Amino acid sequence: MQANIIKTVGNKATVELVVPVDVVKKEYQKSFNKFAQGARIDGFRKGHVPKSVLMQRYSSSINSDALEEILNVAIQALPEQTQSLGLNLHKQILPEITEIPALQPDAEYKLTCIVTVIPQLNIAEAKEVTFEPLKIEVSDEDVKTTLDNLRTQYSTLEPAPEGATVTEKDCEVTIDFEGFRDGVAFERGSAQDFKLDMGRTSMIPGFCEQIVGHKVGDQFEIECTFPEDYVAEELRGAKATFKINVKNLLLRKLPEIDAEFIKKFGYEEDKTVDQFMAELKKQLLVQADMQSEHYNLNAVFDKIMAHYGYDLFQPSKSELDAHVEQHIKENILRGQKPSAKDAQLFEVLKPMLLPGSLSLFLNSMLLEDLKELGALNIDSISDDELNAYIEQRSVMFDEPEKYKEAIRDDKAEMNTVRNMCINHKLYQNLCNLVTVAEKVTDYKSALELIAAQEKELATRNQDLTKKWYPTEQQA
Repeated sequence: MQANIIKTVGNKATVELVVPVDVVKKEYQKSFNKFAQGARIDGFRKGHVPKSVLMQRYSSSINSDALEEILNVAIQALPEQTQSLGLNLHKQILPEITEIPALQPDAEYKLTCIVTVIPQLNIAEAKEVTFEPLKIEVSDEDVKTTLDNLRTQYSTLEPAPEGATVTEKDCEVTIDFEGFRDGVAFERGSAQDFKLDMGRTSMIPGFCEQIVGHKVGDQFEIECTFPEDYVAEELRGAKATFKINVKNLLLRKLPEIDAEFIKKFGYEEDKTVDQFMAELKKQLLVQADMQSEHYNLNAVFDKIMAHYGYDLFQPSKSELDAHVEQHIKENILRGQKPSAKDAQLFEVLKPMLLPGSLSLFLNSMLLEDLKELGALNIDSISDDELNAYIEQRSVMFDEPEKYKEAIRDDKAEMNTVRNMCINHKLYQNLCNLVTVAEKVTDYKSALELIAAQEKELATRNQDLTKKWYPTEQQA
């Protein structure tokens, strides 16, 4: 068996594998003998059919059977053959055969395939990567902001007194509006009895701001500019004039922070407001811990991949397709057996779901590479490690012992915590590879960073999808 590298791009290598003529003859003869021994043709005893008659009847089947065996032999020999060329293949990713020529029983056989290669990363280089993990501090001001959000959720809307004006928040205003470009009304630019929840709604920049200060009965015009990334392409960056008619105004009344209010969150009458606030802060600390760990794991993965180059970790298209189909089956078909019609659904949804699958696969590819190179040790979690993780988390709860007892009695929750512990261990391993410079961030700023990361990852995934799988974007 002989292998030749045709080209290498990123973590993909195109390899030509040459099966020697003696192996071809051997596998072909085995297939011929199999059919010769089992053939049943009228006028001949089983196992005594003349070769000419057998070939006339079964030539195509013998060729197909021999070719299948030759391909199996070639693929099994591929890792060893490519390793001699300096390529270390991913064990879990099957090669994609791109060319399957017709079989000639008395000639060597050549096939071409694309394999996924584990790059020979220089692990010491990872120290050049400076990673700033997010550590979130929860202040009393963060607790107050959260409490205000809870009060808003349980607020009521009441008619505004005569002459009251629209405020930046805590009110709902009903308007009619009509939009114009260069004096001409544009499509989907008008609405009747449109409700704006001030401070909680998303309109184009300047729209809500110019309604503030007006009262019921006011009719006026405002000017706005549509953002460059607006959903309607024809309106991107366009200037527009809107005629506004204010028809109704409701003011939002926030509930008092008292015993009646905290009952809504499961607290009994013997709980004080101070106790409620202390518990709220602990819950924010738990939430901040989970959010920061998720953010940090994504961030350190991305930092390392960006350093070595994303192309080295490109997932195979077949794996992504399988993941997307599984997602559709579980979340859209709800476990039902796919029909022929559902196959069409797969083709429609694949291009839309591919970008979202990339982060998972990029992380898994880097993870496999680092494990192969001996840079990570996360294959198992010991009982001591799991207990230490549970102990670490328990201090965030009001009654740590009850938390630990409840966790260990709930199998599903224990599995969740075990997975969290594995991710925690993975994160620690990755941090040991890079240079860490921790930064402390307040809760509000951290939430903004987390939202920005989600946007950046989405943009990166879109760009990589267009680059790696252009036909999917054209579909």
